[in-house]
Amino acid sequence: MMMFLRIAAALGWLVDLGLLTVPAAIYQPTGIMMTPMLGTVVKARGAALPGLGVIKWAGSRLTGSAVTAPMGGNLVVQLQSPGVVVHTAWPGAEWAILPGVLIQVRLGTLFGLYFQRARRNAA
Repeated sequence: MMMFLRIAAALGWLVDLGLLTVPAAIYQPTGIMMTPMLGTVVKARGAALPGLGVIKWAGSRLTGSAVTAPMGGNLVVQLQSPGVVVHTAWPGAEWAILPGVLIQVRLGTLFGLYFQRARRNAA
């Protein structure tokens, strides 16, 4: 669990760096044209990721029932994210969103498994 949380934190920080510095390049495969206003929205999302990364990194040091909070919170984010990614396909991105869906489903599955494990270990 500790290693998973640290890897997830590092991945979040990398995505954040991309969203904050080159949002057009991140969304280019989907065909989304990055306007200045849309770039602001993307950067706002990117600004939230470092906080989640800190929560994951700090959570990697927790044990017992304390680790269920960062796992549960991240699970909620991962359960909502595939819907956002799929919604991107409706305006025309179609199959270009598949990598995003696969990443979100994989992360959601792992957060779900680890959340359940943390709850069992805490009981």
